Amino acid sequence: MKYSQEVFANQPVELDGNEFDRCTFRKCELKYRGGELPVLNGCHFDSSPFIFGNQAGNTLAMLRSMYHAGLQPLVEHLFDEVRRNPPR
Repeated sequence: MKYSQEVFANQPVELDGNEFDRCTFRKCELKYRGGELPVLNGCHFDSSPFIFGNQAGNTLAMLRSMYHAGLQPLVEHLFDEVRRNPPR
């Protein structure tokens, strides 16, 4: 679903597969579960944490485990790649 210039407040917002263009999120839980990537274009975020569940949460847990298992250089390299390569 596509949302444009909407204001979301005090509610959970499912991100998977949705497009948000110039939307505002105030005190929302932004939930991404690892499905189709959302589009977040020109949005404003005010006290709205991202919550990663299901496959997305598992990926973050794996990265955390790798980092604390002595693979810090590999994890740092992955994050350097994220910084250098914006989404298309």
